[in-house]
Amino acid sequence: MWTKASCTLVDKKLSKHENTKAIKNFYWKDLKKTSIKAKFYDENKLEDSKDYLKLCYEYPEYSYGWYWLMKARSGYKLDAKVAKAAKIVDESCPNYCPCCKSRCQTIEHWLVDCPSFNNIRSKFSTSLDTIFNFYNQRTPSSSVNNSLDSNIIDNNNVMNNFVYNNSSVCKKVFKFLLGGRTENCNSREWKEMYNCQIKKGNYTDSPFLVVTAALLNEIMPIAIGQQWSLFSRYNPKTTRSRQC
Repeated sequence: MWTKASCTLVDKKLSKHENTKAIKNFYWKDLKKTSIKAKFYDENKLEDSKDYLKLCYEYPEYSYGWYWLMKARSGYKLDAKVAKAAKIVDESCPNYCPCCKSRCQTIEHWLVDCPSFNNIRSKFSTSLDTIFNFYNQRTPSSSVNNSLDSNIIDNNNVMNNFVYNNSSVCKKVFKFLLGGRTENCNSREWKEMYNCQIKKGNYTDSPFLVVTAALLNEIMPIAIGQQWSLFSRYNPKTTRSRQC
């Protein structure tokens, strides 16, 4: 919880900036679009779904999920490569996901296709299947890797039937779950899908971003816990002490 003094300080700083672009420049130094985080925010038109913040008050039970949704929308990244550059771990630390021992250490992987979290995703299979189906039907088949994974096949669940390894479908679904709006905004179907990101509608009984927050609420404590457990094993101090 912020103190009154800190809130006053922030208000004074923000009062100097009259629009969104200026505020983003204040935090991300991005008038020339040199910041990776602000570029991600702009390219995915996340500004258009900023009203999702109202949902944080309607669904406080997912507070930890909203926290991670905000971080993801801001381009958060901390994997082994970043940790090595920051000297948090030594160079021998593996880059794979510590939960499934493959792929990568990213929010996209954990949220969309890490098999370790299939049981959690199955609770929201109706909403996720709707999104996956929507994108799958509108993505050229040549750009989708429909390789089956026999360990997670469920004939009633499109999400678990196919592993879109770094496919355009998987990436688009992830960005949509963050509130991204990069597809054809003039299409009636897309407009309805975008409305369903922050409101109930024809495609969902619960706003899609609420589903995202609920997923992150359960997934991220496990994923981050596993990641930092991995990092602690490869902490430079720990490694040196083992060598001694």
